[in-house]
Amino acid sequence: MAPIGKIETVILNVKNVEKAAAFYSKLLGIRFEPITKFTTSDGKSCKSAWCPKWGFEVVEQTKPRLSSCGVRGYSIRVRDVEKVKTKMTRMGLKPAHEGKMTRANEHEVVYNLDGCRFIITQHDDY
Repeated sequence: MAPIGKIETVILNVKNVEKAAAFYSKLLGIRFEPITKFTTSDGKSCKSAWCPKWGFEVVEQTKPRLSSCGVRGYSIRVRDVEKVKTKMTRMGLKPAHEGKMTRANEHEVVYNLDGCRFIITQHDDY
């Protein structure tokens, strides 16, 4: 497998993103970026607060509304996303979503592993 750089982000499902961001900010002394809204590739509407310094994100799924909280997923930074993607395909896994973002020239591939998102991501700065 291509070298793993680090666990980049841990993502938690929460019932109220504003309250969760305030709670974790106070508890851990961290600062979140402004809350953003997004829609997943399978049509779920969400609100998210992300702390890039800690690699910590809280997500409120607003449509359909989730009834439980807990780990939503985690992101692993890799040197070569295509190599890891090829290995995942050989293991019988297919991406749920793949995208490229301009932020740090990021290439991201998302897998759904029993309801938990496993995300491999490659950045220019590895």
